[in-house]
Amino acid sequence: MTQPEIMNYLHQALVKNKLFESILFEGDNISLDELVNQLGRMLYCDNHAITNDQCQWCLSYENHLITDVKVIGDHYQVIDKETVLTMVNELNYAPLYLNKPKLRIIANVESLKPEGANALLKFLEEPTPNTYFFLLTNDQNQVLPTLESRAKLLTLTRGTNELDDNFLVEVISTKNKDNILLLNNKLKKMEKTKLQELVQSGGKHFLNTANVLIYELFLELSHDLKFSNNSQLAIDRFLIQITRAI
Repeated sequence: MTQPEIMNYLHQALVKNKLFESILFEGDNISLDELVNQLGRMLYCDNHAITNDQCQWCLSYENHLITDVKVIGDHYQVIDKETVLTMVNELNYAPLYLNKPKLRIIANVESLKPEGANALLKFLEEPTPNTYFFLLTNDQNQVLPTLESRAKLLTLTRGTNELDDNFLVEVISTKNKDNILLLNNKLKKMEKTKLQELVQSGGKHFLNTANVLIYELFLELSHDLKFSNNSQLAIDRFLIQITRAI
């Protein structure tokens, strides 16, 4: 299913008060982050609007101001039992906002250590009221079957061209400094308008994931591409600053 199809499908479930308490999303990291950011906002929106309607809750969600929303994992690091137990204990407390849910997003559910996965499984079997889990994975086959059985599986698909548009964010997200510096020639060979679109999209991603430092570097590059006469120097500086910031 594409992102619009999943959004519409879950919107119908939400307005009927039949949204699944645990959803396992399969896809690539960038696409998944974009999807759950919009789903989380829709969940809190006063009108459950599919697109941002600029209500108070939409704005609060976009600015990461809702403390009952927490993200665990970064798509790469192992998640230990202690992290899961801390999350579960927090969920035993009442929501901070009247008539609003609690949301937990686990960004790499296949990276849960066995003890952590079991702790999560026990909670999913008897969840607290008005609590939702968005579980993200690149490969459902790597998720423990018992954990997968407790969640609704939705596979996110994107076109080849869309995936290619995310290559800059994907490489930076790996935090591999050598691979980041190797982007130099590829970026310099891109048509300027296409490069500007890529940079704007990448900056938006890091803003949505609250990585302000990386976002500011994207913002600086975007400015340089528009007003500087030496875009190649701007790309060099950008990649070096990225490797220092990660």
